[in-house]
Amino acid sequence: MASCERCKQRKAKCDRRLPTCQRCEKAKAECEYGGRRKSGFPAGHRQMLEDKIEKLESELRAIRSTPRTSTATDQAPPQDTIEVETKSPNDQAIRSMPVGEASPTFERTRRVTERRPPTDLVVSLASLYFRHIHPWFPFLDVQRVCADMGSMDEPALLYYALFGVTLPYSFDSRLDQASSDSFWKYSKRSIFVDVLDEPSYSSLEVLTVLVLDLSGMTHGPQVWGPLAVTTKLAVQLKNTDGLVFRTSIEAEGSESLSKSDGIFRQRLFWAIYALNCTICITTNHHSTLGDDHVHHFLPARQQVWRENLSGVDDASLTPASVFSYQLELFDLSRRLHRVGMENSALYNNQELESTWLSEFHNIAAELSSWMETLPSRLFWHNHNIVEDRVPGAIRPATFMLYGYYYALDIYLNGFLAIPRHFNFQSESHLEIRRQCLKRCLTSVQALAQIVTKVADQTVDKLGWPFA
Repeated sequence: MASCERCKQRKAKCDRRLPTCQRCEKAKAECEYGGRRKSGFPAGHRQMLEDKIEKLESELRAIRSTPRTSTATDQAPPQDTIEVETKSPNDQAIRSMPVGEASPTFERTRRVTERRPPTDLVVSLASLYFRHIHPWFPFLDVQRVCADMGSMDEPALLYYALFGVTLPYSFDSRLDQASSDSFWKYSKRSIFVDVLDEPSYSSLEVLTVLVLDLSGMTHGPQVWGPLAVTTKLAVQLKNTDGLVFRTSIEAEGSESLSKSDGIFRQRLFWAIYALNCTICITTNHHSTLGDDHVHHFLPARQQVWRENLSGVDDASLTPASVFSYQLELFDLSRRLHRVGMENSALYNNQELESTWLSEFHNIAAELSSWMETLPSRLFWHNHNIVEDRVPGAIRPATFMLYGYYYALDIYLNGFLAIPRHFNFQSESHLEIRRQCLKRCLTSVQALAQIVTKVADQTVDKLGWPFA
């Protein structure tokens, strides 16, 4: 028998006693038991949908192979992928696939009429965020978000943002392709209007989740604009000269911050910092987040992310404390990104080449030595992970940590493993090229091993660079 309706709504443990459970009896509340909901699809339904997909795709292939003589005005780009109700955690790549040559987010919603999603669906999907994304990107205050979730008639914009980013993880039968895009368009536009109309701490938190969502779909212009606004507002998180970024639209500007609020405000900055580093190095764009703003938050970073972690015992590692080590990798990635940007200016310039090579060796050494700073529980012996050493709660964050490390190693050593500048192709740099190529191959093998290890259990809880 399922829990009573009141315990379900409060997400409390129900003893399922009849006619009234113990919690309802103590609260002197009415205790009602609903029928148990059947999970999944009817027998044969999944196969029927897969057959429809195969039929539609074969028709699309036949249409494309037929010469067309119609004018350009009636040539609508055919969709490359048909998304149906049977979603899986791996559908984010399918959902974000471009149609034709158009940009993904634009093409997804260009012909869609936005619709407001049902409240129960928003709350249901928002809770999926803490199962699939929070384990590797733990910047939200879980207690605050979950407490607010059951105490409001109309969901706040944060829940619409969480709803949008967790769409690929839902199996709800109401979410076919058309409704998903329609609901997502409503959520995205509502967030943009709110942020531009009334910037506040709450709206910045919401925009950060949206940038995370967009970065999983595209690294094109659709994410550059929101990222630029996010980084511009992030500097307002600094509490200087008595000026405090408002907690919400209704909050007073002079309202003081509690210790917990201050911690999560700084975590929000570092979440924006992580998004900025990831998107900039992927798109080869300059960062708009200056070093002076980063240095303002840097002294308290370790305390913010490792406040409950003993310096001696690493048994209390949490996703937040593991993420603090990934932030150290993001520090290195900013420098790696600059090295990559400077690499394009090395043509026929002996002085710049020498300086660049020196910086390359310095950062390569720092990247290699970073591994030695990790707690023993996170350390892989000879690049071979022993899964029982990594608790399940921090396993997604740990895989993300090593995945990003090896991705950076490939990015850096790739400049000399297969150099594009003639000077580095000479015999004098032959040994360096061999070493860099070896590092790249080792890192590729390590990434392949990680993917193999997590393919069955943790793949739906991984973000960059596995998305």
